[in-house]
Amino acid sequence: MDFIVEFFPGLREMANIHPLFVHFPIAFLSVFLVVDLLAAVFRSRALFVIANWLLGLGAVGAVVAAAFGLQAALTVPHPPGVHEIMENHRYFALNTTALAWLLLFWRLLNRGRFWRVGRVVHLLLAAFMVLNLTIAADYGGLMVYKYGVAVRAVPVEASGHRHGSVRDEIGEWLHDLVPHTHGDGHDHDHGHDHAH
Repeated sequence: MDFIVEFFPGLREMANIHPLFVHFPIAFLSVFLVVDLLAAVFRSRALFVIANWLLGLGAVGAVVAAAFGLQAALTVPHPPGVHEIMENHRYFALNTTALAWLLLFWRLLNRGRFWRVGRVVHLLLAAFMVLNLTIAADYGGLMVYKYGVAVRAVPVEASGHRHGSVRDEIGEWLHDLVPHTHGDGHDHDHGHDHAH
């Protein structure tokens, strides 16, 4: 357990692990829609198979994320005004999960042999699934970033820390990435004494 905490210090501070899993269905199901649309346009069997895998992984990820999300809803304290937002988040997330499994079973049962109208309906349902996914993610973001659900927030004024531009951030990353030498051929660790 100490090994896990050492490499994943955020786990120790999390009220629940739902945030660890929500990104998988978001990524897999969104990319699935794009790949499946390309498979239909170009009539590509290879893209269709890739879409199958993306949908399957997304459907499994949605179940895992939903399970931990339902657990979080029961254990994470939240103010009364947030309860309706949480219910909306749950509603659209479970819609997404159900639609993902419906589409997956449909594809497995007909083994990819869609008739034209069926293919259009399938794509429309996939788009509707991703719309539900997007709305669910938006409600989740609203709970966290506006109301601080399951977050020990630090006020910006109290942190006293400001970042520069995107260019500055990339420059600092590159500076840390590349070893620096000074004439003597030795690498030097400058350290970072930035004023925070």
